[in-house]
This record gives sequence, C-alpha cells and structure tokens, in this order.
Amino acid sequence: MEGKSATIRQTTTWQTAIRQMTIGVVCTLLLWATCEVVAFAQPVEARVASINGNVIRLNRTTRFTVRRGDVLSPGDELDTRGGGRVTIQLTDGSLIVIQPGSHVILKDFRAAASLRELVQVVVGRIRVKIAHYGGRPNPYRVNSPTASILVRGTEFAVTVDASGETGVLVYEGLVEVESLSDPNRRALLTPGNGALIRPNEDLRFFTPGSRESDERGLRISDNHQHMLTPNGPGNLGALVSGTARSYIAGTYERYIDSLVEPGESAPVMRFTAFADSHLDSLENPSYATEFGRFESRSLIISSFSDSSAQFKGRQQENFFKSVEPLNTGWLAQSTVFLPLPNTRWVLGGSFASSDSSVNNTLRQTSKGEPSLFYPRGTTYRRTSNSETRANSQSASLMLARSLGQEGRTSVGIGIDYLSGNGTLRGETSLAHFANDSKIPIFRANESLHAESDIHRTRLKLGLTHQFSGNHKLGIVYRHGLLSAQDQDVSRAFNGLPLALDSITYASQSNELGLRWRGPLTRKLFYGVEGHWLTTGIRENINRAIAVEVIERERITRASASFGVGYALTRQTVFSADVAAGQSTILEDYYEHATGNPIEQERARRRFVSAQIGVQSDLWKNLFGSVSVLRIAQSHTENRQLFPDRFGRLLDANGLPASIGLERDQFSDNYADFGFGWRVTKNILAQYILATSLGRQSPNHIFLLRYTLRKDE
Repeated sequence: MEGKSATIRQTTTWQTAIRQMTIGVVCTLLLWATCEVVAFAQPVEARVASINGNVIRLNRTTRFTVRRGDVLSPGDELDTRGGGRVTIQLTDGSLIVIQPGSHVILKDFRAAASLRELVQVVVGRIRVKIAHYGGRPNPYRVNSPTASILVRGTEFAVTVDASGETGVLVYEGLVEVESLSDPNRRALLTPGNGALIRPNEDLRFFTPGSRESDERGLRISDNHQHMLTPNGPGNLGALVSGTARSYIAGTYERYIDSLVEPGESAPVMRFTAFADSHLDSLENPSYATEFGRFESRSLIISSFSDSSAQFKGRQQENFFKSVEPLNTGWLAQSTVFLPLPNTRWVLGGSFASSDSSVNNTLRQTSKGEPSLFYPRGTTYRRTSNSETRANSQSASLMLARSLGQEGRTSVGIGIDYLSGNGTLRGETSLAHFANDSKIPIFRANESLHAESDIHRTRLKLGLTHQFSGNHKLGIVYRHGLLSAQDQDVSRAFNGLPLALDSITYASQSNELGLRWRGPLTRKLFYGVEGHWLTTGIRENINRAIAVEVIERERITRASASFGVGYALTRQTVFSADVAAGQSTILEDYYEHATGNPIEQERARRRFVSAQIGVQSDLWKNLFGSVSVLRIAQSHTENRQLFPDRFGRLLDANGLPASIGLERDQFSDNYADFGFGWRVTKNILAQYILATSLGRQSPNHIFLLRYTLRKDE
C-alpha cells in the first residue's frame, strides 16, 4: 500500500509540473503576441529624412517649404513639381522616396487594425521600401487614380502620368495590384515584374527597358541607337510590352517600308549610260521593240554574309550593337520577248521569285546609374535574337509597238503584280544583377511572332523615240496600287500573353520618268535620267500601348542623274555617275475614336551620290570589275505631338518622341569587287564581294545568267 501511495504522489507531482509549464508557455506566448499587437498598433510617425531642391508641403490652406526633420501628418500634400526630391522615413523602418515632378498625398498611416493607407500618388514617381515587424508582414496600401497597390514587406516603384495611367515595378517581395475601375482585374507581381494599369482595360505586363527611368524621364533605344527623350515623367508606353519590337524588328520593318512607302529612301543611281534592253523594258515597256527576234534571259542570284566571328570579339562592357550574324537570300528571274510575226508588235513577260533570311543578334552589358527602376550598382544584361524571312513573287506582261515608216517611235503598255510575305520571330531577355553578383535579381523575357503580306499592282505606259545619231529618249508613267497588313500573331511576357499590334496599309503612287541616252564620240557615251514620284498612304495603326490611330501620309520625291561611259579599249570600260534628289514627307496622325490630331511630322530628305567603276578583261574569258559608290544624305524633321483623350503626349506608336526641329547628316560608302567567267556565248558566271567598307560584314554574291536567242 505504501508503494502504491508513493506512486500516486509521484504521478500527481509530474502532472502538477506539466500543468505549470503549460501555463507558463501559454502566458509567454500570449505576452509575446500582445506585445506584437501593441507594437503593431502603436502610432507610426513620418519624418523628412533628406531633401534635395524645392519641395512644397500643403496642409489644408497652408503652404510650407519642407525642411529636413519635419514631422508629417496624414492629409499633408507634398509637391515636387518644382524639381525637388524628398525621402520620408517612418518609425517602423519603412522609406518613401518621392521623385521630382510628383504630387503625393499622405494618408492615415499612423495606426490601423490590419492595413495602413500609406500614400495617394496623384502624379509622378515614388519608390517605397516597406519594413517588417519581427519578420512578420507589415501591410500597407498605396493608391493612384486607377490602381490600388497592396504591399506586404517589399520594395517597389510606382509611376503615374497625367492621365492616371499607373505603372508598378517590383524589386523585392510581393505586390498585389488591382484596377479601381474593375476590382476583378488584379494580379500578384513577383520581383522583376511590372504591370500597367489603365481605366477600363486589362492589366498589361511589361519588361523594363535597358535604359533606366530617372528624374529626366524615360528613354529607349532602337536598333539604330537613336535616343528618344520624353517630355515629362509619364509616358509609360516605353516600358510596356512591345520592347521586343524595338530591338528585333528593324530589318522586318525596313522590308515593309521599302514597298509600302516608296520615295522615303534615296534611290541607287548607277550605270546610267549603259543600255540593257531586258532591264530597260521592265521599267518602260516601249523599249521592248528593240527585240527583233525571240530572246529570253534567266538568272539566279544567291548571296550570304556572316558577321558572327566579328561579333564574338566585341563583348566588352557597355558594348551595344545589333548585328546580322547570318544573311542568306536568292533571286530567280526570267524575261521573255517575242516579236509577233508579220507585225510591229512585241510581246514580253517576266517572272521573278525571291527569298531572304536575316538573323539579328544584340547583346548589351552595362551598369546603370541609381534611379527609380534600378537599385544602386545594378548591372543589366540584354540579349535579343530574331529571324526575319521575306519572300515575294512578281509577274509582268507588256506589249509594245513601233510606229512610223522607219519605226523610230515606239509605244508600250505593261502591267505587273507583286505578292510578298514577311515573318518575324524573335525574343529579347533582360537580366539584372546586384553589384558583382553572378546570380540575377530577376529575369524578364519577351517573345514576338509577327507576319505581314503585301500586294501591289502597277500599270505602265511608255514612249520612246530614236533620234538621229543613235540618241534615244524614253518617257514612262507608272501608276501603282498597294494593300498590306502587318500583324502580331503572338506575343508573351514571361509566358503571359500580351495584347497584339496590327497595321493595315493602302497606298497609291504615280511616277513619271525620263531617260535620254546616246554617244558623244565613238568611245564616249552618256545617259541622263529624271524621275518624279508621288505616293499617298493611309494606315490604320492599332498598338497595344497607344490609342488607335489613322495616318495619312504624302511623299513627293524628285531625282536626277547623269552618267558617262568610256571605252578605253575593247576590253576595258570606265563609268561614272552623279545623282541628286529630294523627298518631302508629310505625315498626319489622328486618333480614331475622336478624330483629333495626335502627331504631325514634316520631313525633308536630300541625297547626293557619286559612283565610279571599271570593268576589264583579265585573261581569255575571265574579267574583273570594281565599283565604288558614296551616298551623302541630310534629314530635316519637324515633329509636333498633341494630347490624346487621356491627356498623354505620345507618338503614334505609343512612345515618347522628341518635339520640334531636328537635323541629321550622314553618308554611306559602298564598294563592289567582282570576277566573272564567260562560260559560253550564252552563259555567264560572276562572283561579287559587296562591302560597306567596314561598317558591316561583306556580302558574297553569286550570279549565273543564261541568255537564249533565236537565230534569224
């Protein structure tokens, strides 16, 4: 019994100890939780930690000049639109940096049961770092005219433009963004991701551009490294989806513009004094009467260039270059001319097909300055890769007739049709590294797939007259109609689908050309050409980052050239050409919804070119040729922007653009070195090395030509 009683007393002692320990732990936990709640519920105080420049504080009807150490209260408004910058420190460890050009209202940040309202950003830019309480989330809310931003211990930036358009970029932690116009439109942003919030629109995600957004505004760079500077702190379009197009679409868009907008670029005028009945007839159908018997010509041209080796050796810091590591292409063309028996009529036709592939690569590594969107010491690395493929098929039909007793005058009519397709596939990625770390803070990736199709029909009317002494005059009129479409098939940011862009084109052109050729002596001959071209274009532009726009464009170009050819011997011929011209471009953009002007551009482009060349037989059927061409151009542009219905000053692509008069002058040098072999009387093979004299890698061109003539 005594043993049993001892056991019972021992058990009771252990139960009492466990009960007392449990009570102690519970009390400790309750005390710790109570302290946390008390700490969380303690009022938060805000003070001005630092100030730079002029900052105005408004409280009800009173205006103050903000000074370091000032205690701020809910309801205070801070105005940095005078160029100042201010840093606010909260007693819970959080920081707010208000950038120049901003208007911010402090909310009830002092105490709340669960969620504190931090600030209301009316316009401008802020950067916020929210501290933690003992490792627990410290929830705050930031508001703008279009968005509610919920943060839980994080670092992020907010930009609001004059229309209320809001951009959010996260550096650390998680941020939930919600559209005030539709609370169902919300997203959770992770580090390195950003979102754009507009009223009554879906959230749009973006990848930050390679140029930081600092107190001077946003800047982006295209493939030609031309910087665009905005007019204010807003203009978020430069950061929105579409960055990929800025870096990878250069070749693709030049292909489209070359057909849609003839007259904007300088024409290449060479070998004006040399006659070629096949080429002359394709331009002016009345030249077809020069064929007195059946004749056809077929040629195949292939080309390629490779600059990958040159690019690999230039990967130093701050290197920024877009190169085309591998270009390939081919062209096949056939022309046929058939004089109709017992008549003065000549029937001609042509068919051509071409295909090209251009691979672009861009790499850039650089350190950015401390700014709103990049922490101090951030290194960014951008890589872009794209492939552009373009193919076209064209066919022409012409009919010419000689007139008069001697047949010196000829008239001709022709029609040609061209159909082309283009495809762009590309990807651009951006990685950010803190200090010298090898591990990126975040990665952003954007992909783009776009396609285009073009259809053009041209009517040609020609007249030629053969004067005495073999001097010949040719006059041609060409009228063209074109329709085209360029549209995104898919676009994604970090795997999330983005809104798609599209453009439709309709244009018509009228061109009048004149050509005069003849001999000056037995060895010296000349050629003179003049052209007048007008083009009217209408475009419907639908960009995801801008309002829908209608463009009306008119291009007028006048050009003239003079060339001479001199036969030094039967085996050696010299040539020289000079040309000059000017294009006038008038572009007006209107908002589709309101009809109000968005952008107006007046441009004038002038060019002067000079070319010299020589061809000589080297040995038996082997010949060589050298040609050098220099083109000097000057551009003068005057651009004006007008606010859209949201009050934004953006160009038709939704990007910031310079306003006012701009001038630019540049020149390009080209050289061709060739060797050819006359395989037979009708077959010719030739290799040409085409170079821009160091500006780009040389292009290797191979030509094979076959000519068939029916014996008389």
